[in-house]
Amino acid sequence: MEIELAEESPPSFGWLDWSLGLVIAATLFSMMWITFVDVVGRYLFNHPLQGAYEITELSLAVLVFGGLPLVTARREHVATPLFDNFLRGFGRHLKELAVDLTGIAACTVLAWRLWLQAGETAALRTNSQVLHVPMAPFVYFMAITSAIAALVLLLRFAKDLRSLFGSGTASP
Repeated sequence: MEIELAEESPPSFGWLDWSLGLVIAATLFSMMWITFVDVVGRYLFNHPLQGAYEITELSLAVLVFGGLPLVTARREHVATPLFDNFLRGFGRHLKELAVDLTGIAACTVLAWRLWLQAGETAALRTNSQVLHVPMAPFVYFMAITSAIAALVLLLRFAKDLRSLFGSGTASP
């Protein structure tokens, strides 16, 4: 008995896809220009852009955590098909469910710990060293996007469970 999950297009979260995509694109574009200006200033004028490294560091956090929900929704994480040759049908679907459950746990714990860290960062009014940029908004952003990724995984897990064990989806 072979069980098939319906092939689906990546879920679209509309405004979330658009807004996070815009934030990521703008961040990447600004990183490109900051790096360009820093390199030109450093090598042509012997005057690097002050705080360029710091801005790049913060931008990288925005890129990675901003992309997390989008990559999660599209199942585009880096994956190794280590056991795929040994698992068929129902076993493969159970493995996918287990992977999603692990992801839900990991993203939930990450979001929780980042939220606590953001609170401490805000209470201590922690700033970056060179430009004195407040760090709390960045940590809150990381916590929120981790929570969104956990929610996306949870919705996908529930949908896959319904597809796998629901009525009319198993083929003999």
